[in-house]
Amino acid sequence: MQRTLTTGDTLITVPTANLPLIRRTWVSGISSSDSADYVRPDSVRAVRMNFRLTNGKTGNDQHYRDVTTTIETPNNGIPLPTVCGRAPIAPTSLTATDTIPGSGIIWLSWPSSVDQDAGEEDVQQYILYRRLSSDTTWSDPLEVVRTTAGNGTYSTQISDNIPGTAYTFGVSAQDCTPSESTVTTRNVTASVGP
Repeated sequence: MQRTLTTGDTLITVPTANLPLIRRTWVSGISSSDSADYVRPDSVRAVRMNFRLTNGKTGNDQHYRDVTTTIETPNNGIPLPTVCGRAPIAPTSLTATDTIPGSGIIWLSWPSSVDQDAGEEDVQQYILYRRLSSDTTWSDPLEVVRTTAGNGTYSTQISDNIPGTAYTFGVSAQDCTPSESTVTTRNVTASVGP
């Protein structure tokens, strides 16, 4: 059984497809589903064992008894520590929308990192970047957005863009070490208006 990440002490049965639960060493380039699989053993709170005992005979002489028991693990009920291991996984996408032509306002939105509420559960904030599309390096961070548990999508308004200018925006996830993910980017040109 495994503690669900969003509902505290509710126990769920681990699907057979996720067995056996094996804690693996982190490697670069893993997918978000791999990340969740790698840390799933950390949330085990109890193991249910089912046995069928028989007298070893066959036919009418056979007798059997089913026995089920649940064994709690020693760390059951202990709060999970905040552990920041490898760099978090970046948000999968970034959307840049110019909603009011000529205003210089660009809305950025992105999904939460898989490591925010699953995986390592250690993302504390998202860092936004902006550069001219012709530049190859980022300047200082543009804005920092703190995480909110259970929030699957974030958005913020960037209002000092110059109309007619092509920008590249970026977002990365940052954990408590503070390690930073790779930067997910989106190109957009601020419209010049009607």
